[in-house]
Amino acid sequence: MRLHVGCAMWTHKAWPFQTPAGYRWGATYLPYIPRGIIAVGPLLGGLLGNISWRGPFFGVAALMAIALLATVILLEPQPKPARKTSILEPLKALRHRGLLIMSLTALCYNWAFFTMLGYAPFPMHLGAIQLGLVFFGWGLLVAIFSVFGAPWLQRRLGIARTLYLNLALFAVVILAIAIWTDHPTVLVVAVIVAGVFIGVNNTVTTQAVMSVAPVERPVASAAVA
Repeated sequence: MRLHVGCAMWTHKAWPFQTPAGYRWGATYLPYIPRGIIAVGPLLGGLLGNISWRGPFFGVAALMAIALLATVILLEPQPKPARKTSILEPLKALRHRGLLIMSLTALCYNWAFFTMLGYAPFPMHLGAIQLGLVFFGWGLLVAIFSVFGAPWLQRRLGIARTLYLNLALFAVVILAIAIWTDHPTVLVVAVIVAGVFIGVNNTVTTQAVMSVAPVERPVASAAVA
């Protein structure tokens, strides 16, 4: 639940900083740049996990506390919404065909993403530090393709074609993981390569949702998240 609330708030807070002069690129792509740094997280988690299984949890708790303090101290006060939004509005927004399709796409994508994230490490039979290196490579590709790969593809193929191609290739990678579960090398390569498609999808889906949404951005973000 925290993850979905966070995703909705992220999109809601980033997009209002657009102006007619155009800050859409920054609002959409720049929030993904820190993922290049966050990619170090699995390495840190591997080191802490090598000491104790509790270590990564304590580490994440400390990082969340830092994030909370940074938000409280550095985020400038935002004006209150012009009107209150009903908790049912995101559900009502799904009557719009475009948002409904994007929400179903997000559902299927997240299902695949969290299945890979949760289960792929087990048949790899790697140590904590080795597993951290695998997801470091994965996170690095997520960051690179969120910020640079997605805009490049979008300019050449458009939003819809980029999504079609990206989701199809991501499905192939997930299928490879399902077929070659007895081959750790294939699993490692497939998980790292999946970072390409996850990075592209994160950015292009955000663009697609905001392009088709007939409702306010926070409502659209909540409907899809």
